[in-house]
Order: sequence, then structure tokens, then C-alpha cells
Amino acid sequence: MDTPPSEFSRLGLLSEAFKFGAHEWHTSCPKCGGTDRLVVFTEKQFPGWNFFCRTCHPQSGWLTEWWPDLKNNKPLSPQEYAAAKAREAQRAADELQAQIERATIILDELRQAQTWLRYHEQMTDEAAMMWEGWGIPDLFQEYWKLGYDPAHTIYSGKEKHTTPTMTIPIFEPLTWNVLNIKHRLINPPKPGDKYRPEKSGLPQSLFVAEPDNALAGTTFLVEGEKKAMVTFITADNPNVQVVGIPGKNPSKELLAKLDKCEPLYICLDPDASREARQIANDLHPSRCRIIELPDKIDDMILQHRLDKAWLNNVVRQAVKL
Repeated sequence: MDTPPSEFSRLGLLSEAFKFGAHEWHTSCPKCGGTDRLVVFTEKQFPGWNFFCRTCHPQSGWLTEWWPDLKNNKPLSPQEYAAAKAREAQRAADELQAQIERATIILDELRQAQTWLRYHEQMTDEAAMMWEGWGIPDLFQEYWKLGYDPAHTIYSGKEKHTTPTMTIPIFEPLTWNVLNIKHRLINPPKPGDKYRPEKSGLPQSLFVAEPDNALAGTTFLVEGEKKAMVTFITADNPNVQVVGIPGKNPSKELLAKLDKCEPLYICLDPDASREARQIANDLHPSRCRIIELPDKIDDMILQHRLDKAWLNNVVRQAVKL
């Protein structure tokens, strides 16, 4: 094995580092503990040691800025390294506690306001037809308390932007406590910027299609809330929980909520086969099956290319890792 950059030695990660490319090294992140998630680029690519963590990004930047004890550019003694780790652990614990306290206040405000019910009550016939066009009929619009906001204000950078939105409350399984509200922007400020949460400062949450049931047993993972709803309606299987994950790269903390789910069928968009396998590795391959479709699952269902029988057959043929 090639010798890793000296920074790895100073961080006590020398034995774990492995070379990924000509000037790229992967190792465990000392901040979040993610195995093989920290990526470091050598100074041949960038002036200094640039890095980012695949789990706790956007915590990224220069190693000497992120880890202040390296600013003197001298190797740390074992005692200095232990003291630096302790200080960093305390900083992380203090930051986490502050985040929890802020999130608790925000969540209490959201639940007391019951904003999702107001959005649901102001659903127009046109908005209901839009949900219908996305494969979600009236019965399920009522069940999930889907809604509509005719003039929702967001910010794109420093620019204020107002757009109608379709609203999706995200409920905690069994309790039906709201964890946040997702806004699907009808007129996004730029391509790809389709979703915004009602409240920032809250952790990302899984969309559990059947909140009456625990998050356990056979579980089908797809990207996003709309896909989870359409898949749940089509599968029509009380023994299968359908879950929408917020994007292709969910955090390990979020995936940990699936610890009682097995087997897990992972069906991401066609351009996310690598991410699907990473999720399976994070959840443990023995628990997972990968389903690869030529198009997005909700598009295939709405185009009548995938029905209940075919979907069940796809599940039976899922690739075991």
C-alpha cells in the first residue's frame, strides 16, 4: 500500500487509510465516525489538503482549518492527539445538544400550529386533480392529509421567491406525530430545486407510507414521498411497509431507523445504482435486495407498465447482494 499523506498519521488514521485514486485517499471520518466516508485530495490537485465527508457534509474544507490542532503543521504526540480528540468530542457533543434543543423548539411550534391541517383544508379542486394526476386519489389525499399552499415564500440564495406548493406532512410511525412538512414547489426557482421543508433546523425524516404500522418487517425503499405513496397504493400489501428516503444519499443516522426492517428492497431511480448499493452496504448486504428498473417506479406505474402483480414479481426477482 502506498504511504498515505502525513495528515492521516497526525489524525491517528494511518492504518485505516486506503488509496482510491492517484491523488485521493479515503478513511474514517474523525468527526462523525463514518467508515471510509472521509475523502482527502492531495496538494497535487488543490493548494493544501482539501477534504469532505460523504456523511456529515457540508462539513468540509481544509484539514488544518477543520482540525485546529494541525495548524502548526507538526505531528501530534499521543498525548496531544488524545487531548485534541477529547476537545473535538466535547465540541461535537455541545453542538449536537444545541441542535437538539433548537429542533425541539421548532417541532413544538410546528405541531401547535397544525399548519399541515390548514394546507389540507385549503386544497382546491385543481390541486386535488394534480394529486390525482400523480397517482394519488382522493381517499389517500385524505389519509395522508396532503395539501396545497397557493403562495408559499422561499429563498433561493438571497432572492425571495413565491410559488404554489403541494404539501406533504411526514408522520412518525404509530404516533402520527408530525415530523415536518415537505413542500413540492410548482414553480421552482431553478431546475432541481423542487422540494423545501416547512421548517429548517429539523433533521431529515423518512416518509413512512403506513404510519399506522411500526417501521419493521418487509420494507420497500424508494426515493421521495410521491414515489412512496404511489408504490404503496399499487402494492396494496398490508405486510409490506413502503418508505420514501429524502434523496439518494441518506445519512447513516437516518438509515439507522430501519434497524428492525428486513428484508429491505431498495428501488432507487435508474441513475442511482451506485447509491443503492452504498445504502445496502450501510444497512448490511444480507438484509437487502436491489431492484433495478429502466425508469422511475412511479412513472412506470402511471404509464401502466408496472401493476400490482408485476411489482410483486419484481420483488421476487430482486438481486440479493
